[in-house]
Amino acid sequence: MPDADRASTPATLGRTVRIGSVKVTDTTAPELIELIAAAMHAGYGLRLCYANAHAVRLAAEDPAFARDLARADVTFCDGAGVKLAARILGAPLRASLTPPQWIGPLIERLGSRARLYLVGDEADVVAAAADRLRQQYPDCAVIGAHHGFFRTPGPEHQQLLAEIARAGPSIVLVGMGMPRQERWANLVADQAPQAVVIAVGALFRRLIGLESRPPRWISASGFEWLVRLSRHPVAMFDRYVIGLPRFGLIVAHDWYSRRRR
Repeated sequence: MPDADRASTPATLGRTVRIGSVKVTDTTAPELIELIAAAMHAGYGLRLCYANAHAVRLAAEDPAFARDLARADVTFCDGAGVKLAARILGAPLRASLTPPQWIGPLIERLGSRARLYLVGDEADVVAAAADRLRQQYPDCAVIGAHHGFFRTPGPEHQQLLAEIARAGPSIVLVGMGMPRQERWANLVADQAPQAVVIAVGALFRRLIGLESRPPRWISASGFEWLVRLSRHPVAMFDRYVIGLPRFGLIVAHDWYSRRRR
């Protein structure tokens, strides 16, 4: 379905805050869950993506990713960096909504209307995550799971899109990491126009305990990134050691530009 048709959602959220080239929706978990429930009740599809410091940096460096992110119906705040940036820019956001915090309550809210298809990560990880969801939420139906290591375009990719279109999930969870998951979320949304497609990052690993979140007080203080860097110093070096200063420069540029206006 064209983007113009998908945008006719039955409910809307509040204002957006622009950080760099990314528009972040000011919303809370209950609002987001009710928007999804209303969209499903009315038969509308939605695209939901998240914005963290890494997303803002990537959008500034990669115009294609910026366009993919802009196609989302909702881009919610996921991370202390974006929340702090919004406050510095004079437009504070009410909540940081990392997917592991609200996907469970969403599934509980939807009950038997939740028909889930999981795409992303390694085959054993996504399969275990699907089993975990079936155990935790027996009222929902996990109707499919597929790893994220396929070529786009390619035969496996086309077969997966066709399978999802036939299965008719109400929710597609896409956990591939940026920028691949946002690009693929748009592709699957075009093939399953009534599905709610949600980019979820490392949700599948967290569901099965392969990647645990730090204590709540660390997350609340904004230093979760430091824990991830200490656990995966090589993999996270570019994202945090290089990426966070670049994100800071983007926010500083926005702040200075607003002051001049």
